[in-house]
Amino acid sequence: MLRGRIVGGPRAEQAGVPADAPLVAARTVDLTFAALAGWLMLGVYLDAWAHGAHLPDSFWTPWHGILYSGLVACAAFLVGASLVEGRTARRILAPGYGLSLVGAAVAGLGGIADAIWHTLFGIEFDIDAAVSASHLVIVAGIFLLVSGPARAAWASRSRIGVPGALSLLYALSILTVILSYANPFAGLMGTGPAPSSAALGQLEQIPRCSRCATAPSLLRCSRSWSGATPSRWSSTAARASATRSG
Repeated sequence: MLRGRIVGGPRAEQAGVPADAPLVAARTVDLTFAALAGWLMLGVYLDAWAHGAHLPDSFWTPWHGILYSGLVACAAFLVGASLVEGRTARRILAPGYGLSLVGAAVAGLGGIADAIWHTLFGIEFDIDAAVSASHLVIVAGIFLLVSGPARAAWASRSRIGVPGALSLLYALSILTVILSYANPFAGLMGTGPAPSSAALGQLEQIPRCSRCATAPSLLRCSRSWSGATPSRWSSTAARASATRSG
């Protein structure tokens, strides 16, 4: 390990590359991870569809295979990059990916718990599947895992780009999956009896909840895509307000 650290630094400097420069371009890392996270999210949606459709289920299903193979691929990428960083003393993962490593571990433990849960209590459907303890652990881990590129863009104050936007989409999507039972738009409307007053009251709350969930992300995206950092964005807004008042 020490030999790798000593060799990595001087060789990089002799080649004209700063010792603190990343070994792989940040955009390449983000795009690769976003693709792997998309593989994972495909498995998440297939598994959610299987639970909602009441298909014959067990832990050993094709959709579980896609989900957990995607999880393993994401974890292997992060662990491998961390090992290479330690070997070469060159950065690969930008700040913000640390929580993704934590999320991979949490989701992996949740997967083991899910196998035990299904063995002891059987397969859940509908709302029972959404609120089972093992599924909530997996969702928390996946949320931390897939949001890595967005956190990296936030930490570096750089443009969020396609990987960051996909990262935010994945993070919002995993919450949508687990909270779909509370969304009246998740089922077909107008095909059954008239909704109760309680259901209509719940419907009125959806725009407010959506604004609370999406406004911070959209604000960050608007700042990044405009090329302005938060401080510059605030000062620009203040100057525009002063001009209007003058």
